[in-house]
Amino acid sequence: MTGSYLRGTSVSAYADNLVSGPRQEGRVLAVFEKTSYMEFPGNRLLCAAVPSVGNGPFTILVELHPRKPLSSLLRPGDRCAVGDGSLEVGGLYADLTGAPRWVSSWQACSGRPEGCVGAVRTRLSAAAELFRREGRRDKPGWLLTFAGDGVPGEMEGESFTGLMLGAARKGLALLRQGVLQGSPALLTAGASSLVGLGPGLTPSGDDLLAGFMLGVQLASRAAGRDAAGSQDVWEPVVMSLGRSTTVVAAAFLRFAARGMVSEPIERLLRALLGWGEVDEASRGVLRLGGSSGNDFMAGLLAGAQAGMAACDGCRSDAERRR
Repeated sequence: MTGSYLRGTSVSAYADNLVSGPRQEGRVLAVFEKTSYMEFPGNRLLCAAVPSVGNGPFTILVELHPRKPLSSLLRPGDRCAVGDGSLEVGGLYADLTGAPRWVSSWQACSGRPEGCVGAVRTRLSAAAELFRREGRRDKPGWLLTFAGDGVPGEMEGESFTGLMLGAARKGLALLRQGVLQGSPALLTAGASSLVGLGPGLTPSGDDLLAGFMLGVQLASRAAGRDAAGSQDVWEPVVMSLGRSTTVVAAAFLRFAARGMVSEPIERLLRALLGWGEVDEASRGVLRLGGSSGNDFMAGLLAGAQAGMAACDGCRSDAERRR
């Protein structure tokens, strides 16, 4: 094998299915300083990233020697191949046979015993307060969460207009109604209003939707329920959206519907269940991307609130039937 050799430092459980399988060829979709997204047959995506990015649902972490930006080594359209224990992309080659495998495990966490639902509400309030203080006031997620409370923000002008903010508010309202009423039709309508909304590789509307889905799943875990029940609801909603957004954003949504997230989001979900420090984990999420972390946080808080309200309603109905 010619070209530059990379050291694989971690492979996600999903990526391992491709790495360990037969060799197949694909192409590079997008390249940034620290990440490169690749598409393979069957609409399957992989992300090659440097270790500082952290693990993700379909990520392979690789170390460059000497350290260089991936954007200086790869271009969109470059050929790539995965399988037989290795990854080839452009002129780079990584033997991944000895790399550790990473599995997202937040769904296996039970809530801490000290009054789980109430304690999770308290931790969510702490995350929201940090978001209010340290979030980006010029980003859609912050504006959607706090501007209505009389807290001034700054409209982002060309990239996210007032009209788009209105569409995002409508989408979140439909999602809340869908969760409270148990209506797949309302959930689909809300998701359709959000997906593809805004610029970028993962538009703001997609980040809001991903956060909302994870927030509802978090509420299920806080109430002592298996998050898989929520995931069974979200998967058909996401699949119904078709090609309404970018290929990369669609992949993140499919994984979020199944509760599969990146490492910073994993740390926050675990912290909200009582297994970590909420402020530190919240800051890690808010640092994601240009606006992705702020938009995801807004969706997470909204989804958790709706999910917990739905759980409260279920308990009240059960008590009335006694």
